[in-house]
Amino acid sequence: MTAAIDVLILDINDVLYRYDVRRRVELLADLTATTPDAVRLAVFDSGVEGRSDSGDLTPDEYLAAISERLARPVDRSAWARSLAGAVTPMRESIDLVRRLRRQLAIVGLTNNGLIVKEQAHRIYPVLRDLDIDLYVSAEFGSQKPAAQVYLGLCRQLDIAPGRAAFVDDRAANADGANEAGLRSHHFTTVDALRAFLADLGLRV
Repeated sequence: MTAAIDVLILDINDVLYRYDVRRRVELLADLTATTPDAVRLAVFDSGVEGRSDSGDLTPDEYLAAISERLARPVDRSAWARSLAGAVTPMRESIDLVRRLRRQLAIVGLTNNGLIVKEQAHRIYPVLRDLDIDLYVSAEFGSQKPAAQVYLGLCRQLDIAPGRAAFVDDRAANADGANEAGLRSHHFTTVDALRAFLADLGLRV
């Protein structure tokens, strides 16, 4: 059976890595000698994280905005340590992807700013082990589930949307990919993902 797709696009958080945003906030608070409430306000409630994810802020601008709001310097090392400490590899998912690597191209696509792409080797080392390139929404000037994110990535990969499959733990993001013309799957369990991939003609 010939595979129905040429590239598999994976969200990373809660597909390949379990993400604990509360832990991230606590770690950054510890590293900056502030409080979790201050970090939440500076990073998330302020809109800084969203602006970064949409490509409105460069990594330096993003860190400067957080530093200003916390009245503390936040450098790349501290920022990356806080995020790396909040993610845990999902071994069953990773093992499945490892088996698929011989069959087709696999890339990552997350709602994140350019700093995540820059620091991916620190935050998500498994991606380097699996030879998976990471793309972030900031590169495409919006966030999932906007069609321009999926279609922008397909153009960059020189792949027709119908020859790509996308997997995300959020149903809205999977639906957005489907509306943009990609095959899509809302990730809930590895067994369900395995069935979806088998239906596409992949050996799982």
